[in-house]
Amino acid sequence: MFTHAIARSSRNHVRKCTLLIGGEATFDNEEEMHRTFSETLRGCDHLIVDIDKIEQADLSFVMLICSTHRTAELLKKRLTVKGVMPSASKWHFEYASESRKRGCLFSRRRHCLFWER
Repeated sequence: MFTHAIARSSRNHVRKCTLLIGGEATFDNEEEMHRTFSETLRGCDHLIVDIDKIEQADLSFVMLICSTHRTAELLKKRLTVKGVMPSASKWHFEYASESRKRGCLFSRRRHCLFWER
């Protein structure tokens, strides 16, 4: 089951939302995850996605983060991902990180901003 909670704050005219993700961030929950990310991003200037409570994730979650990042950049908003993915999901992120090394268009250094840590 996919779970989420949103915390909102405002400081110096910057609307910040923290999206706390938990449970299963998998293809089975992709529609709900996409709707949650889109609605939350729409309502803030800086979206922080906290992934510490995720128990299971797959490549669809990686793709959603990348898509949200591109959308945020195009809308002149900021996206931050914080936390650590469960080790069982590690191969998805190794794949994503390796493929992103070829060039995330939104990184000045042309590598992924999120998955290389």
